[in-house]
Amino acid sequence: MSKFENFRKIECSIILVDISGFTQLLYQANFREHIMESVIDVVHSMFKASIEFDDSDDNSMIINTTGDGFFAIAKGPDSCKLAIDYARNIREIFNEKILSVTESLAFRQTLDLRVALHYGTIYQLDVSRKTLGYYPIYIGDDLNLTSRLIDCNTAKKYNIAMSKQFYKKYLSDKDCEPEEILFDKNLYPEKIEVYRMK
Repeated sequence: MSKFENFRKIECSIILVDISGFTQLLYQANFREHIMESVIDVVHSMFKASIEFDDSDDNSMIINTTGDGFFAIAKGPDSCKLAIDYARNIREIFNEKILSVTESLAFRQTLDLRVALHYGTIYQLDVSRKTLGYYPIYIGDDLNLTSRLIDCNTAKKYNIAMSKQFYKKYLSDKDCEPEEILFDKNLYPEKIEVYRMK
């Protein structure tokens, strides 16, 4: 029994979404206040799409934001399929809405979407607050591993990368058809097998 009253171990698919180039975009916008609204639209569109997707299924939720992206999790028997649907939905929103916003800016700034998918365990610690009940904190090595995936060549080239653990779980789930995959190895600090789907 844990000495923490509000402590949960969660087996889930972990989704990390990141917009590469957003920091430079924000820096440029700081010098041009009249276009800051367009920059805010970029982030707003991404988060709005994610929250709407969350609302459609009780098994998915955003657990933390990272400035220009976020961590989300998908739970349940079809968590891998749900995570892939989530990632593809974000990619579609990015291509249709966010890229069109950046193309209208007065300066050129390239934005790239990267999504990392991993299957593992995270831990939810509910920290008590004086007036508003509990605030959930999420920790775990699998969150760190997902963070490393976001910088691999597969994520940079194909937008969506998945760990070997996620890929194996995805293939073992019912109703999931295998697709053509590519594979690379992230070499630092140790090798991680990374896959992508068409």
